[in-house]
Amino acid sequence: MTRTLFLALTFLATASAFAQTPAKPRPSYSADSFLLRSNGPRIFLYSFCPAYGEPGRAVYFRKDQDSVYHRVSIRNLRVAVADNPASLQELRIAGTNIGVGIGLLAGGVALSTIGILTTVHHNNEINNAYNQATAQWYAQAQAHPFANNPAPALPHSAGLSPLFYLGTAMTLSAIIPLANVGKHAQRAINIYNQ
Repeated sequence: MTRTLFLALTFLATASAFAQTPAKPRPSYSADSFLLRSNGPRIFLYSFCPAYGEPGRAVYFRKDQDSVYHRVSIRNLRVAVADNPASLQELRIAGTNIGVGIGLLAGGVALSTIGILTTVHHNNEINNAYNQATAQWYAQAQAHPFANNPAPALPHSAGLSPLFYLGTAMTLSAIIPLANVGKHAQRAINIYNQ
C-alpha cells in the first residue's frame, strides 16, 4: 500500500514539474527579424537579428524584395541563380572546393591516425624485444653469476611515422579550399546582381 502511494506521489510530482516547464517559443521570422546587409538589384543578403542581440553575419538571402528568406547555402543559391550560367559556374567551383576540402580533411585525419598507430605499434615491438632480451640476460646472469654478460642496450624509440606528418599537412591544407568557398559564393551573387 505504501509503495503504491509512493509511486503515485512520484508520478504526480514528475507530471507537475513537466507541466510547470514553459514550452520553448518557436522563432518567428518576420521582416523585422532581419537586417539588410547587401542591397543588390536581384539578390539581397540579410543577417538574422535575435531579440535584444547583435546582428550576425549575412546568412540569409532573398531573390526579390517580395520573396521568402532563404538560408545561404550552395544548394539554395543554385536554385536562385539557375538562369545565370556564370553564377552557376562560380557555385560549381565553390561546391568543388567543399568536396576537395572535406576529402583533404578526412584523408589527413585518417593518415595522421594511421601514422600514430604505426608509431605506437613499432615502439611496442621495440620495447617487447628489449624486454625479451633483458629477460634472457637476467636468466643467463642467474645461471652463470660470474660470467661477464653485458646488459642489452636501451631501445631507441622511433620518432613519429612520416604518415603522421603527411596527414597533418593534408589536414591543414584543407583550410585553403574551404576558405575559398565563401569567396566564390559571393562572386556568384555579385555576377548575378550585375
